[in-house]
Amino acid sequence: DHTCGTNKVLKSSSSSIPGSADAACCDDACSSYSCGAGYHLKEAAASITGSDAATCCDQNNCSGNANTSNDHTCGTNKVLKSSSSSIPGSADAACCDDACSSYSCGAGYHLKEAAASITGSDAATCCDQNNCSGNANTSNDHTCGTN
Repeated sequence: DHTCGTNKVLKSSSSSIPGSADAACCDDACSSYSCGAGYHLKEAAASITGSDAATCCDQNNCSGNANTSNDHTCGTNKVLKSSSSSIPGSADAACCDDACSSYSCGAGYHLKEAAASITGSDAATCCDQNNCSGNANTSNDHTCGTN
């Protein structure tokens, strides 16, 4: 049996092909193909015969890519959409929603403790009412006056 060189795979009909050279016995593997921006090689690229984007590449999704370096990181005051692993893209506009940390609560209210990781842009979702005491941020606790 012939062993193909780097970035090569045996032709599917190799058992009936005479010869012992890569040129006769092997085809290009996807691992030798360079995907364009926003795409990455399929997970088993070294064992897939091909030399084009349709065969060799998958589009990057916002998250959940086999190579996590292809996952998108949202900007300030943004959180990944809950369905980000099935959304193609690598930009905040496609991948991210506003986080509560960008919302300004009205008087007598404060942002929820984990505001930077909560998707929302309204008081009901993002804010808690200040209590007299026991607030997560003690600066929201009331200090009684004298007398």
